[in-house]
Amino acid sequence: MKKKLQHLRLHDLLRHRNYLTFIGFGLLASNLLMTFALCTQSERVVLVPPHLTGSAWVERSKVSPQYLEEMALFFGSILLNKTPQSAPYLHELVLRYADSRGIGNLKHKLREEEERYQKSGLSTSFYPKKVVVQEKGLQVDLVGEMVGYVSQKCIFQKEETYRMTFTYDHGRLLISSFEHLTGKEQSHA
Repeated sequence: MKKKLQHLRLHDLLRHRNYLTFIGFGLLASNLLMTFALCTQSERVVLVPPHLTGSAWVERSKVSPQYLEEMALFFGSILLNKTPQSAPYLHELVLRYADSRGIGNLKHKLREEEERYQKSGLSTSFYPKKVVVQEKGLQVDLVGEMVGYVSQKCIFQKEETYRMTFTYDHGRLLISSFEHLTGKEQSHA
């Protein structure tokens, strides 16, 4: 009788062990499947910072056109609306968001511009009229009215186009170049 009872208990324990082993392998397989799905799935982060007027998103390797437009307007206002007194700080601020591969050229251009503003007492204001986003190349063209002042007197007012090129690196949108486009370059853009 004891042997029969012991045999039934052993049989019952083996059945429970097999059942729990099957459940354990099922859970392991589902965890591996979820891990694979998380590693290969594209993640989209929706951004709505206070200085942006609409929602924008970034993914692993690209950004939304709205985000490019908003950031170009933000950096454009910093780079194009300045006085001799504000230029050093604004240039330092922009250089914090510069791509390391293009920072030398950008720093040189900003330093030359800063000296020109200091010598002439020039102040400028830029009023954007149109923004053209080239999503694949991470380029944005800002078209607008540039107004220059010396001693609060308007010395020029003309329509100009500026091109800002970005790089997207590890979730950060960085400025790689900022340049004024001439009439010939504008027609090719």
